[in-house]
Amino acid sequence: MQIVNTSPGIRIEGLGKRYGAVAALDDVSLNIAGGEFMTLLGPSGSGKSTLLMVLAGFVRPDCGEIIIGDTPIVTTPPHRRNIGMVFQRHALFPHMSVFDNIAYPLRLRGVGKAEIAEKVEHVLALVRLEGYQRRRVDQLSGGQSQRVAVARAIVFSPQILLMDEPLSALDKNLREQLQTELRALHDELHLTTVYVTHDQREALTMSDRITVMAKGRVAQVDTAKGIFEKPANSFVAQFIGETTLIPVSFSGDGFDVLGTHVAGVRPSEAARRHFLVLRPGAVEVCAAGETAPDFIYFSGTATRPIFEGESVLHQVVCEGGVTVQSRGLARMPAPPSCAGNGAVSLRLHRSNILLVPEAAA
Repeated sequence: MQIVNTSPGIRIEGLGKRYGAVAALDDVSLNIAGGEFMTLLGPSGSGKSTLLMVLAGFVRPDCGEIIIGDTPIVTTPPHRRNIGMVFQRHALFPHMSVFDNIAYPLRLRGVGKAEIAEKVEHVLALVRLEGYQRRRVDQLSGGQSQRVAVARAIVFSPQILLMDEPLSALDKNLREQLQTELRALHDELHLTTVYVTHDQREALTMSDRITVMAKGRVAQVDTAKGIFEKPANSFVAQFIGETTLIPVSFSGDGFDVLGTHVAGVRPSEAARRHFLVLRPGAVEVCAAGETAPDFIYFSGTATRPIFEGESVLHQVVCEGGVTVQSRGLARMPAPPSCAGNGAVSLRLHRSNILLVPEAAA
């Protein structure tokens, strides 16, 4: 049995939604390809959940249009959109069995008993819950409940799957396991999926592309690699990964930062305020006074290192009291001065120099 044959793309054009003086969505436009796994990522209040609810039909926008395939749907009621939805708290019926929860949307659509049994058996195999048909959902673990919610969302062959932070209530290990399972399920079904999260690691792990949202607007759309390596502005750079942003000043053919002049690097829009992006994995701690070709160096004082198991996080206080973090493997030796209150240098390879403009207000 095939649950999904083809899955259409989604075109979002100029969506706006206000709640009083607050613009939850501000002229949002976005294209999602058929079969794509698109994640909406952003902090609380960024508009990502509002956008998902508009797609589902639970919230009516003030303006704009949504087109699935070739069909405008912004005025179509939720039950006629053929969209599967997985909610943050799963929204299962606790008094029903696993079978009855999954079968519920099929019964609403008037599907016959034999076909219901076949479809439920098939999706249970997809989510690795064979043999759980008669189990009550209040007897399930958090991970099993999440799988049931996904099975219920796909059993009626929806054209789109929406997921609203479905893993947020789970512990770290289970969350990471289910991230892998959900991505594998997506790859098997090729179902156009829109996934909401505020967890940037989750977004980087699961997505074909990520839409970063801020203040009801789209800040950047790109692959996980593209957003991590080339953030559009200071907001995106700060939100993706562990990041320290250091303001720079332009002079001559380069810029000055933390007491160091970096020659030969100057963005085309240098009149705009810019920041140097420093991530712990790109910055190396080394002995004070070290020099090597193709690196730039910053001087500072190391505080007590933080042991993190396989890695060690070094924190170095640089010029102006700015603290920069550097993460290295625990088995790799560090300068003795890193033990605390010692003079050290931080080095950054020139290929890792990343300047981003300040995000618009």
